[in-house]
Amino acid sequence: MASPLIDAKSAWMDQARGTRSEAGQQGSWEDAGMESRRVSYRKFSQYVRKFNPDRLLEKIAQISAELERAQSERESTRWPDNSSVHQFSLALVARTAIIDGENRRKRRVDKPVTDSEIHYLCAQAIELDHPDVPKRGILDDRALTRMMARLIYHQGLFGYSNFENITRTFGVLVDHDPEVRGLPSPHQWENALGVSLPAYVAIMFHLAAAANAGSGWVTIDDIQVGVNAGAFAGADLDTVLKIIRRDLSADVHTHRALGKQQQLAGAEMWSFNPLMAKPLVSRGDRFLLPVHDYLIQKMTSLGLYFTGIAHFGDDFPRALGDSFEKYVGRHLALLEAAGAAVHPEVTYGKDTKKTVDYFVVFEEVVVLVEVKGMRANALAKAGIDAGLEQLVDKVQGARNQIDKTAKLIKDRIPELAFIPADREIRGLVVTMEPVHQIDTFLYRDMFKANTIESATAGAHDLERICPTLAAASNPGARLLAALTFADPTPPDLGRAVEGVEGVRNPVLDELWDGWSACLPAKPITPESYYRRKTSVVH
Repeated sequence: MASPLIDAKSAWMDQARGTRSEAGQQGSWEDAGMESRRVSYRKFSQYVRKFNPDRLLEKIAQISAELERAQSERESTRWPDNSSVHQFSLALVARTAIIDGENRRKRRVDKPVTDSEIHYLCAQAIELDHPDVPKRGILDDRALTRMMARLIYHQGLFGYSNFENITRTFGVLVDHDPEVRGLPSPHQWENALGVSLPAYVAIMFHLAAAANAGSGWVTIDDIQVGVNAGAFAGADLDTVLKIIRRDLSADVHTHRALGKQQQLAGAEMWSFNPLMAKPLVSRGDRFLLPVHDYLIQKMTSLGLYFTGIAHFGDDFPRALGDSFEKYVGRHLALLEAAGAAVHPEVTYGKDTKKTVDYFVVFEEVVVLVEVKGMRANALAKAGIDAGLEQLVDKVQGARNQIDKTAKLIKDRIPELAFIPADREIRGLVVTMEPVHQIDTFLYRDMFKANTIESATAGAHDLERICPTLAAASNPGARLLAALTFADPTPPDLGRAVEGVEGVRNPVLDELWDGWSACLPAKPITPESYYRRKTSVVH
């Protein structure tokens, strides 16, 4: 019988072709137009507070599990794409229920929440007003940029392939380039977590599977059955519970305190969701998972970024960034099969300065690649100018480095004599986490002019595009066209594979299979247990 890791890999491969369409579904972005004033956060909070927060979170968890089963197991769902009920809208309602759920003068009736009530609450979340966006003159300042940042950073998290997210974790933290210095050793991970890092991720993976099977609930009995079936990488019940209670869960009061501590005045709806830090809500010997993808996020390089800082200190992000740079090189190397020459960074001059991180040389173009292990912070996700300016500054720095290296090539310094100077030069900034819409007109006026035309791509983009471009005809010409401004369209790496059938990524396949292979084998697979349990859930 197949392992659930194999089943999940197959189900998620469809998503690995690119982003899900959820972030652009009817009822999301297009509903954000400001032709008329929308629902204020105060009014939305009042709607949410009409419900018992415990019952509301239970209903959200049930529907989140249902949506995930429909996505990953290709089941039908009661919630069509054009409804207001999506993972992102459920997450917004859940956050408000946790943060504001205690602010109620009258006693609420303790009764289940209906489907129609959830539909209404999600619709109100989508209709939320952006007071800083005027009814007219929306392009006169950064109002549209701020609004779009809020929408896309809160929806976009749910729009990427879990397959890519998890395999990237192993590419940068487990099966990483041995030249990277400062990353925790396997022994250090095990001392910190109580289990190996691959086992730690497997435990979270199977907790998510158990929650989906249990309509959002995981009980101690569920965990014990899973342990007996070998679902938790050989860990016993006490070890799994220790990880849950230490890293993954908190009671609703702790969630509320954490959320209020990090809430941004005037941007309450778009502030930090405490479920991202602790995805499970503890209820005695049971645990509730209101938003499925938040537990998946704990397995990603971003989720483990915070875990690593907590256990290994402030030097961990630097080592993670160095490892991601090597991971990018591993993907760029796929283009060598299509005739590209890929070279790493070069040091030059008496001061041993450094060029961009990679040179990708085709007959038609030289692409200068600068890697940034960056992410959007809470201010950027809330559409606050200071946070957006920080994103621009980091991308601007990468573009400037591309310009400097291009000049060195044209000046024919000895250290770069092997890079041809007789063809077009373009730039590519690769970020660990997506920096949404940064190359569009929304941010254009925030950048200083650069000499070299450049595009920005996240890790997801690179993982999807490199294997497909390597198998395409005329990859160099495609790359040159994609990275060239075509008024009004900015450079966009994705254009290089438009109209080309997607190709599976051999790097990701190898990483996923390596994860499966390093886990303890059991004669009884947990897949049979979860499938049986799922089949009786209504």
